[in-house]
Amino acid sequence: MALSLALAGGDGFAEVAKRSDVPQKPFVATFPTDVDRARSFAIEFKPLDAALGRYAVGISYLLAEHHAVFVTPHLYYASLGTSDLFDGFGLEAGYRYFVRATGMEGPFFGGGAGYGQYRYRDYADTCDVASCPVVSDSRHSRFTAMAELGWQWLFGPFVLAAGFGAEYRSIDNDEHYPGSPPFEATDRTWLNFIFGSGLRPRVGSTLGVAF
Repeated sequence: MALSLALAGGDGFAEVAKRSDVPQKPFVATFPTDVDRARSFAIEFKPLDAALGRYAVGISYLLAEHHAVFVTPHLYYASLGTSDLFDGFGLEAGYRYFVRATGMEGPFFGGGAGYGQYRYRDYADTCDVASCPVVSDSRHSRFTAMAELGWQWLFGPFVLAAGFGAEYRSIDNDEHYPGSPPFEATDRTWLNFIFGSGLRPRVGSTLGVAF
């Protein structure tokens, strides 16, 4: 019996030795993939819009790989020279398709729609806005449809994007303020270009933080 146990023990030791001879895989440190690092939420500010008196801060959310939506409320307060004032509130919402599968970065394209209610006051040209009488006062609603192409970069937690495209605006005048807004007059070409109705180019940039 002792011999049997010894043989059994020998076989057991041999089996352990056999298993220990199997080469072990070396330890390799693993890091998150690009998809794991993808940030799905961003808060963004539009600096180019602010240069024209349009202050917009929006949010973007990555619904799924490639697919993101955005909502951007804005406030207009544009003092145009010394004799005009354009103000009001609005909102834009839309969709972006990111070509890469690494989150909200890289090339994208998309579109959206917007709505806002605005007021345009034309003051006498002989004094500043603070003390001038109002020559004309118009209020209107504006509907916007847009399409754009762009590129977005992620630098750590920060977001930078730039894009261009086109938008179409439709103005609906307030029934209590009949007639076209005065900025659509033929002698105010640049004001009409910025605030008027019809097809317009769309250029933008955003700075923000992603989470």
